[in-house]
Amino acid sequence: MINWERATFGICASGLSVGEGFAAGDRWAIIEDPYEHLFMPIPLSTDGWYDPNADHASLAQTLLFADCLAFDHDCPTTVLP
Repeated sequence: MINWERATFGICASGLSVGEGFAAGDRWAIIEDPYEHLFMPIPLSTDGWYDPNADHASLAQTLLFADCLAFDHDCPTTVLP
C-alpha cells in the first residue's frame, strides 16, 4: 500500500490519464493518485517494487518528471505541493 501522506509534490497533467502508472528510470515510478487525481512520483526498491522506506521525490525531481510528461505527451503540467 502506498503511503500517500509521504508524497510531498504531485503533478497535474491536464487531459492525461495513464491508469496503472509507468516507470521513470530505475528508481522511480509515476502513478496516478486515485484520491487527488495527480501524478505522483514514487520511489522503487532495487527489485522494482514500491519502497515505503525511501524518500519521496524532491521538488527538483518532481519538476523534471513534470517536464518529461509535458514533452512526451504534449500536455501542460503543473507541480502542486
